[in-house]
Amino acid sequence: MHAEALPDVFVPYQGPPRTADFAKQSREGKDSTIIEAEVACKPVGLVTARIQISPPLQMFARSWFAVLDSLIVAAAHRRKGIGTALAREAHKWALCNGVERAWLNVWEFNESAISFYESLGYQTIGRRMQVDLG
Repeated sequence: MHAEALPDVFVPYQGPPRTADFAKQSREGKDSTIIEAEVACKPVGLVTARIQISPPLQMFARSWFAVLDSLIVAAAHRRKGIGTALAREAHKWALCNGVERAWLNVWEFNESAISFYESLGYQTIGRRMQVDLG
């Protein structure tokens, strides 16, 4: 879907969406986690989250927030509450680590993801923009 919508940014690929090294890095350390969802003992989704601090610039209030880097549910298991459950578990993890705010990035073309995140209470607070110079 991403490669179709933005072929100059994403490329089609075969195989798992995340490598074993990515999963290992996400699990290492107290400031990051990976939460998996299973159905009948088979993985059907995951969310990765990490705790981040605001940039060390005077214009930013010093604060910590959780960043949800990935929230993935296998196509056959979507719209069954798995994504919501994963997000809520990531939110619980953040709260247990003293963090009361979560951020994420979503591509503008991904209207279904935007709608899903809005249903969880997420609001747009910024926008990344680009211009082709060539």
